[in-house]
Amino acid sequence: MQENGRREAYLSKNERIKMNNDRIRKHKRRKNAALTVFSLVGIVVIFVILAITVFFRVDTITVNGTERYSAEQIIEASGVKTGDRLLLIRGGEVAERITAALVYAESVHVKRDLPGTVVLTVTDAYDDYAVDTGAGFVIFSSGGKVLAQNRPDLPENCTVVAGLGEIHSTPGGKICDADSPKYRLFRTLIDTCAQNGLTGLTYINIEDEYDIHVVYGGRITLKLGSINNLANKALTAVEVLEREVAANPNKVLIIDIADDLKAYARPAEHTTMAPDTSEPTPEDPNADEPVGDDDGDYYDDDYNDDDDDYDDD
Repeated sequence: MQENGRREAYLSKNERIKMNNDRIRKHKRRKNAALTVFSLVGIVVIFVILAITVFFRVDTITVNGTERYSAEQIIEASGVKTGDRLLLIRGGEVAERITAALVYAESVHVKRDLPGTVVLTVTDAYDDYAVDTGAGFVIFSSGGKVLAQNRPDLPENCTVVAGLGEIHSTPGGKICDADSPKYRLFRTLIDTCAQNGLTGLTYINIEDEYDIHVVYGGRITLKLGSINNLANKALTAVEVLEREVAANPNKVLIIDIADDLKAYARPAEHTTMAPDTSEPTPEDPNADEPVGDDDGDYYDDDYNDDDDDYDDD
C-alpha cells in the first residue's frame, strides 16, 4: 500500500483520475455480477415455488400392468388425486400404499410425466408357493409376498415348500426375513432352476441343505444334494426328464443328481407331496435296475461332459 501511495504521488493528475475510474468500473462490474447471480437465483426460486403451488398439478392418472385389479382400485389405494401437486408426489410412498392395501399387487413403479400425468405400473403377484402349517397353507408369491394364510386347499400350479424355517403368515408381509439363511437358499434354488429351464416343480424340500430334493410333475423326485454346482445339476435334470417323460409320461421315478456329472434313476412306487426319498432296501427288486436307458445301465456311463449331453449310441 505504501509503495502504491508513493507511486501515485508521482503520477500526473490525469493518470490519477484514470486509475480511480478503473477502480470504480471494476467495483461496479463485481457488484453487477453479484446482482445478476442473485437475480437468477431469485427467478429459479420463484419458478420452483410456482411449479409446486400453481403449475404442474395432477390431471391424469394412468394404470398399467395389472390384470387382477381395476384402475379404480389401484388409484384409490394410491391416495393420488387429480389436483395434487405433481412434484410433491413421492413414488416410494405411493407404491407402499398400493402394495399394503392390495395383497396381490407385488410391486408398483410410479412415474411422473410433466405437466400433469402420473403413471402407475403394477406387477401382479401369483399363488406360486405354499407352506403347509398343519392348520392350512400359507400362500406366497415368487417375490416372497404372503398372499393368504390358513388356506384349506392348494391353488393350482402352486409349489409346496418344506424347510423354510420360521415364516411370517400375515398377508401383505414377507414370508421370511430377507437375511434368513434358509430363505436365501430357497431363492438361489428357484432362481437357478428357472434360469436353466427346470420348471414344473410341485414340491421343494430344503430342510437339509446337503440333501435338497424337489419333485417334478408330482411324480419324479430329483435328489440334488447340496447347492454346489446347482446350475449343472439343473441342466442334467432337464435332459433326463426329457428322456423319461418322452419314454413314459406316467413313470414314477427317483433320480439322484447329487453328483452334477452323473444321474442315477430308479423306479419308485409312488410320489406324494412329501415324497419318500429314502434309499431302496436290498430286498427291493428294483433297487439295482436302472430306468430309461436302452443299454440297461445307469445314465452316467454314456454321459458326455464336454457337451453336457447323454449319448446312447
